[in-house]
Amino acid sequence: MAETAHQATHHGYKGYVVIWGWLLAMTLLALGAGEYLPTGTLKALVLVGITLAKVLLIAAFFMHLKTEKLNLIMITFAPIILSLIMFFFMSPDMAETATRAFYLR
Repeated sequence: MAETAHQATHHGYKGYVVIWGWLLAMTLLALGAGEYLPTGTLKALVLVGITLAKVLLIAAFFMHLKTEKLNLIMITFAPIILSLIMFFFMSPDMAETATRAFYLR
């Protein structure tokens, strides 16, 4: 009886190891892209894309959001979305201030 209960609650580690492998592969890809891609927009987009893919994998599998309701997922990612909105609204002011400080020297 105890053996069947243990089998029912044992989920296995194969899925975690596979996700860990994907995360390792994406990390190595990001290191390669950071080293060999020329500096510029393409490099930034590739690195941000790899990072977002890693965030989604971690949230889905290690935080177990893959099986959660949409409300919990929205609560989890709302601060990220709001901080991106705030960053893009404030970036023109930051650029103007940096330029003005440069010309005052």
